[in-house]
Amino acid sequence: MSCIHKILRGLSYCAVGSLALFPKVSHADLQADAQKDGEVVWYVAMLPTEAKAIATKFNAEYPDIHLTYVVMRSNQIPIRITTEMRAGKTNADVVSSSAWDVSGLAFTHSLMKYRPPEAANLTPAAVDKNGYWVGEYVLTLPLTYNSKTLADEGLPPPKSLEDLTNPIYKGKFSIEINDYEWYHALVQTIGQPLLDKLAANGPLFRDGHTTMMNGLIDGEFPISLGVFGYKAYAAQTKQYPIVLVNANPTIAEFQIVGITKDAPHPSAAKFFENWLISQDAEMFVGIKFQRTPTRDDVPAMTGIYDPAKDKLIYSDPNAAVSYAKYETGFNKTFHVNGQ
Repeated sequence: MSCIHKILRGLSYCAVGSLALFPKVSHADLQADAQKDGEVVWYVAMLPTEAKAIATKFNAEYPDIHLTYVVMRSNQIPIRITTEMRAGKTNADVVSSSAWDVSGLAFTHSLMKYRPPEAANLTPAAVDKNGYWVGEYVLTLPLTYNSKTLADEGLPPPKSLEDLTNPIYKGKFSIEINDYEWYHALVQTIGQPLLDKLAANGPLFRDGHTTMMNGLIDGEFPISLGVFGYKAYAAQTKQYPIVLVNANPTIAEFQIVGITKDAPHPSAAKFFENWLISQDAEMFVGIKFQRTPTRDDVPAMTGIYDPAKDKLIYSDPNAAVSYAKYETGFNKTFHVNGQ
């Protein structure tokens, strides 16, 4: 558990203040101010090859604003930011990571309040009402299965979460052992009684979404509720017998981006955050890395999510303030992590 989660476990309420009106600033003015800073430092949770490609694109387009990226695990980012702030020397300007890891920094007063101009083009759920973060892209969590493993075990393909409460699927599906954000969204939609039925049907637990994907491919279990849609789609393109079903509901989590409160290069940070959610950047990330966009004017890859027929339920990043509640609820429901 990261230090930010330890802090959030102790929070019962935290007022982050109302959102002030942000003045409209032109792209040219943003760029001119950013060029005065000359550089921007980005802490990001993604594959190094992905961060490098994004940085290469940005640096080629804006050579007068040099982007340096530092890749780390999602739960390491709040630890690093908190440590730097306590030492009185913040190195990061911009942070991108899983929703609860970044939004949690707002509740510990570690993020700057800023709403980039491009936020006006995002789906409403991807814009923080308090002004501390915006959604960079969407991570869907479909019902995913290995069609070969299912056939070998004589099981019919499941079509919904309700199907997985059937005794024929007992011990046949996996759940990520620490995805309290996923649990939070399901409590708000399908309700605790159905989650109790899922728990009673013997799910398997693994640590990490990539671990879940590998286990599914290897036939360790035939079904998973903890594989990101883009990873399942990538496995399909490599000819693995993986099928993803966007059941109703399908939970979606955001990768979100914010600016550190004491950013050394605040103008460049604002420019880069705005660029990350621009049409050009989201199109690039969507095509190259199969991420689902947060912008309505960038088409989603329909093999992962089809807006015309699939319904997404977005997890609320600000529910991180109730981290302790959902951590306890998940652990008690599924009898894991010492519960």
